[in-house]
Amino acid sequence: SIKLGTMARARFDRTLYLDSDVWLAIPSFPLRVLEDALSMGDVAFFSDPSRPSVLDPERRARRSFIHRAHDWAGPQVFRAGIAVLRNKAPAVVRFLEGAFERLRHRDLLGVKRRGDQEALFSEWIQSARAGNNTGLRLLVLPEEYYCPWYNG
Repeated sequence: SIKLGTMARARFDRTLYLDSDVWLAIPSFPLRVLEDALSMGDVAFFSDPSRPSVLDPERRARRSFIHRAHDWAGPQVFRAGIAVLRNKAPAVVRFLEGAFERLRHRDLLGVKRRGDQEALFSEWIQSARAGNNTGLRLLVLPEEYYCPWYNG
């Protein structure tokens, strides 16, 4: 994926990556998310409540059209359309390069879709299982953080 390669090789210390279909409704969002997220972690993505955890196949198989986030066990695949990165941190570079290799070799957890989101998630989970992601501070922010009108 060009996106993963670009993220891994960004020359800046901090990067806010936005997909081309993301538009900013709140002008202060870019600086706020860079400051807030990177004060707590080295990488931040946003949760995707519409996607179940790939770690619980039994619940995933029972998925109905309408569901709630608490119906699923385990972490959810996160959105990659908005990403906050501390690019110079070695753990971040290893994480992004690992995700790129997983996508390239189709070494992803049991998911149907095979995109950058799944590669990032697979690298996060499989590296943790193998004990290889030491030092990576990954933050998954709730949807309400970037979509304030979500809660009404």
